[in-house]
Amino acid sequence: MTVGGIFLIVGGYFWGALPFSLSLAKKKRVCLVPGDDVHIALLRQVGDKAAVLAVFVDIMKGALLMLIGFGLDLSVLAVSLAGVVVVVGQMWPPHGCFGEKGNSVGAGVLIVLSLVYGAYYILFALVFFAAGFGIRYIVHRRDREHGAAHPLSLSLPLGMLLGFASAPVFSWLSGQPWGMTLGFALLFIIIVLRRLTANLRADIAANSDISLSRILVNRFFFDQTIPGQG
Repeated sequence: MTVGGIFLIVGGYFWGALPFSLSLAKKKRVCLVPGDDVHIALLRQVGDKAAVLAVFVDIMKGALLMLIGFGLDLSVLAVSLAGVVVVVGQMWPPHGCFGEKGNSVGAGVLIVLSLVYGAYYILFALVFFAAGFGIRYIVHRRDREHGAAHPLSLSLPLGMLLGFASAPVFSWLSGQPWGMTLGFALLFIIIVLRRLTANLRADIAANSDISLSRILVNRFFFDQTIPGQG
């Protein structure tokens, strides 16, 4: 690992920790509670434009770091690990602030890594992202009219899970460098780790009638302790 690679990885953590979406939510006076998805909260409480802006900036947060690493001709391993670390920075920031879920930043990492290194097969993972987001957006419109959450609202967290899970598989099957496949595998692992552990103790205490195994299964697939309430 070169010095440049180490600097990119360390800097990536602090770059990922920049709380743009949280600052936007604060400015818009969005009410957030632990476990909330900031983008969904912006969509519900402010509107489409604010939510799209937050998603775009977070995607670019992951994309720009990958472009810098590629432009400096650093190793695939260093660039991939930097992508993982920028997501870690958003999930577990050093300022002790509200940690985000990392999906949008992770998507930016996945897209740019695949494009700049010509690993186009990995972009099939975006089908899961797009399907989940598209269905969730349509259902959001329906929910605003009927005032009740539709089961298809769970398509977004499930689509993100499938997308991140498929990326290392597509990378391995298409013969990409091991450093890239490792990076995508680690990205999936931290996405799952954050789902399983974020505010877990408080959720267990608040939902004592639900078994721990059921809570963990719901969190794994739907990123929610009680599906349909997030």
